[in-house]
Amino acid sequence: MADGFLDGSVFESSKRESADALKRFLREGLKNSSVTCVLVGAQTSERRWVRFEIAQSILKGNGLLSVDIHLVENNQKRLAQRAPTH
Repeated sequence: MADGFLDGSVFESSKRESADALKRFLREGLKNSSVTCVLVGAQTSERRWVRFEIAQSILKGNGLLSVDIHLVENNQKRLAQRAPTH
């Protein structure tokens, strides 16, 4: 793993170990960062580990950058949907 760039398979393997292992992995990934970029789609707020990483970023003092991925194609050629507004 190069600093600052994570392979999705590394995240998935950490997720299979335990919640504590995944928390350590996410905290380690934030170690040398000053900004956290969050890709925001329709289900972002429902994702436990995204919320955890955002909370850890705030506690660390990182800036947050959100990127709206509405209608951006994913690796399975599906378009992201806009998050509902309240």
